Amino acid sequence: RGGEGDMGCLVANADRVVWDVIADISTPPPPLDLNRWAEENIVFGAESPWPGPYDPDRMPWNREILKALQPDEACRVVTLRGSAQFGKTTLAMIFTVGSVEVEGGYLLYTHPQEDNAKRWAKTKLRPLFRQSTSLTKAFRPIDDNALLYIERRDGDGAIVVSGARSESSLSMISVGRQVQDDLAKWED
Repeated sequence: RGGEGDMGCLVANADRVVWDVIADISTPPPPLDLNRWAEENIVFGAESPWPGPYDPDRMPWNREILKALQPDEACRVVTLRGSAQFGKTTLAMIFTVGSVEVEGGYLLYTHPQEDNAKRWAKTKLRPLFRQSTSLTKAFRPIDDNALLYIERRDGDGAIVVSGARSESSLSMISVGRQVQDDLAKWED
């Protein structure tokens, strides 16, 4: 027993501590659930037709599409066809920011033209980042100098935004995922 003023000493089994750390770092994270992630992390600003937290009940068909976009699903190509203002870009944005935030790596988001890419980054992506706390924490700030290359703060991935006709911005990058937005407007 220690008397008044004695400092206690904790002793740990060094082998046990090492094996506990190895178990923690080698346990894979749970698979990404884009539906749950969107509900917990996506918040739209006043510029959105539906400001506030993402609500899957507004477009219930999105649930199956987001499920198909998850990395543990068998499909590797998901194609969406629909009328304008149907929520396709919102789904693509959830896939983009959710997968890069949670899993890291690089994702290429391609628009028909470089001007479209810049406008999308300024009017859609940047406001989404401002409203969604998890994105603000995970990614470096989006400013006009970093509009087309949005990097994670830890350097473990980025969103590369490009125009389909911009050969220079499409070269020298290897990505594991990509979004090709608004294909009807791409030129051959």
